[in-house]
Amino acid sequence: MKLNSLPLFMLRNLQRLDVSVNFSINEPLNIWGLPQLKNLTLRGTISLVPPRSVHHNLESIRLLDYRSCTDELFMRIPNLKTLGVDEGRKINLKCKAFSWFENLAYLYKLEDLHVCEKLLHPEFSTIHSMGTWSVEIFLPNLKKLKLFNTKLNWKNMYVVGMLPKLEVLILRSAGVGRKWKPKDGGFLGLKFLCIESCDLQIWKATGGHFPILECLVMCMDYFEKIPSGFADIATLKSIKLHECSKSAISSAKCIQEEQREYGNNAFTVDILRYDDFVDYFWY
Repeated sequence: MKLNSLPLFMLRNLQRLDVSVNFSINEPLNIWGLPQLKNLTLRGTISLVPPRSVHHNLESIRLLDYRSCTDELFMRIPNLKTLGVDEGRKINLKCKAFSWFENLAYLYKLEDLHVCEKLLHPEFSTIHSMGTWSVEIFLPNLKKLKLFNTKLNWKNMYVVGMLPKLEVLILRSAGVGRKWKPKDGGFLGLKFLCIESCDLQIWKATGGHFPILECLVMCMDYFEKIPSGFADIATLKSIKLHECSKSAISSAKCIQEEQREYGNNAFTVDILRYDDFVDYFWY
């Protein structure tokens, strides 16, 4: 049965719709006959056309084709808190995919954003000067950001760090370049950082770049070492590693020793099995 042929008039009280299919739906999905719907999840990519009226109840969509991310749609789902965005089945690789990101400004209640594939345009770093507003008021309530295969250059990662309420950042094949030197003044509220399958080898960071970080999770074969300055992060509770080099593990152990010298005996370094590591992507 096709999704659009479901008798929606019989499901007006439905609040959650989970569809387990492994492909994207080419034609737009009509969910607007479900006024009580709060959560929409598809193991694939959804296309939506804007509804005629405002839907205040909808709080979560995973995954939405980026071409559906229009200002018209977002203005009609103002209470959305969770959004996953993908490029869909068919994409013109020559198409500039940056404007969809600007439209996220209409989702001022958004708390959890998941971006898949190459949807962050190289001009992403200009977001701090787009229009008449700044990154400090762009996505003001965003707490979790997951970037999967976005290929964002490390030099532009400072823009992510400027999101005022960001607490969780998960990067999976999301960073381009061998070296990351964070800028001062960012990631002030970040508590959880997970980095996996990136090109990063040299991380020039101090504890001041992640002042209240609590947990660092890493999985990178060629990464050299965790910055020694992480020993100065008083809030740090654990470093968790999976398939990391011996030098990276050794650096984590050195940080553990220093943390214990400071009296933080609860600090741990954990070597994760694959099953345990994967769980952190759904943190």
